[in-house]
Amino acid sequence: MEESRKRADRELCGRLFFLYNFFRERGEENEELGRADIFAKLSGEEMRHVDKLHAKVSELISRYRQTQGEPTAGMLAIYDYLHEQQIENAMRVKVKQRMYEEAA
Repeated sequence: MEESRKRADRELCGRLFFLYNFFRERGEENEELGRADIFAKLSGEEMRHVDKLHAKVSELISRYRQTQGEPTAGMLAIYDYLHEQQIENAMRVKVKQRMYEEAA
């Protein structure tokens, strides 16, 4: 549950800074949104959190292998599924981040 909220937060930040930049370029800057770089920094910070979580999960899997043996096929299937989803989400966020960086 917590991971899905963080993913939604990252995606929201990415969308907000992209939209802000879109309107700013057209002379429709909205002071309530603040500067686009704030959203870019928030999005980057959330991506760093994801990297830390991924490292922790990888560490836990390694520790499990050392103490319990190979994880069950079901555990690995769940990990593979969620890991693939996270890779796809990260790619979408990184595309938005690059779009912002190129436009800034």
